[in-house]
Order: sequence, then C-alpha cells, then structure tokens
Amino acid sequence: MRGLPGRVDAAARISGPLAGMKRSAAPTAHEFDDRKAVASAAAERMQAERRLSGVRLGYSNYGMRTVDVFAALPRLQSMGYGAIEICARDGWQTAADRFGASERRRLAALLRKTGFPPAPVMESLSVCAMGRDATAMLRRAEDTFALARAMLRRGRS
Repeated sequence: MRGLPGRVDAAARISGPLAGMKRSAAPTAHEFDDRKAVASAAAERMQAERRLSGVRLGYSNYGMRTVDVFAALPRLQSMGYGAIEICARDGWQTAADRFGASERRRLAALLRKTGFPPAPVMESLSVCAMGRDATAMLRRAEDTFALARAMLRRGRS
C-alpha cells in the first residue's frame, strides 16, 4: 500500500523517506530511530485525518456508574475517545438533581480542557406520568435541561 511513509512492502523494500534502505534482521540504532519517527508521523497523520473527518468516537458515563466522572474524562481522552455522554439518571454521580452548579462548572471546564464537545445528556423520563409523578417528572426534566445547558456554556466563564 503506498502513501504511508516508510511502509515495508512484501519484497522487504522500504518506500517513502527511508527508500533505498534494505531491511536487515537487526536494524541499527539509526534505522530504528528512523522507523520510530516514521511510525510517529503516520500516527499523527491518522489523528489529523480523524479530526478532519468530523467523526468522533464517544463513550458514556452510563457504563461507569461507580467511576468518578472527573477522573474518567482525561482517561477516556488518553484512550482516543473524542466525546462523552453524561448520564443524568438517579444513582449516577452526574444525576441532574444532585450534580450542583459548582460541579457543572468544573465538568464544563474539564470538557474544554480535554477538547470534548458539549456533552449530550441521557435521562429516562416518563412522559406519561400523571399527578404528583408528573410534577416530579417535570422538576427532573428542568434539572436535566439545566445540566445540558451547563455543557453548552463551556466557552463562558
């Protein structure tokens, strides 16, 4: 396959910036450094292409109920994830009615620091609720919308 610098083809020839070098059983230190540099450049190119494509692979803290969201985001970023969904359901650290204003600001700042876009918020509301249940559901919806708005305010102080 052509186009990737330093790719070794089936005949053990090296193309790209390392063209002309023969592959040996034990590369010299210089050849090894060159190969590392080529691999690093290829990885950077793939990351740049991914950024330009506009497609990001995301994760949700729904699958991390017992994991601190502030510890999880930098770790997800280091693994290559480019987005996060925030679970606002009861029982999660980020439950909309328990995740306070200072925590929301801290999360928005962390989103900004990690380069994640504003986070979508997942909640499970019963739109068929009646009476007191409907009042509680509407209150919960307001809390969830406030959490979502906090994720949109990432650029503001």
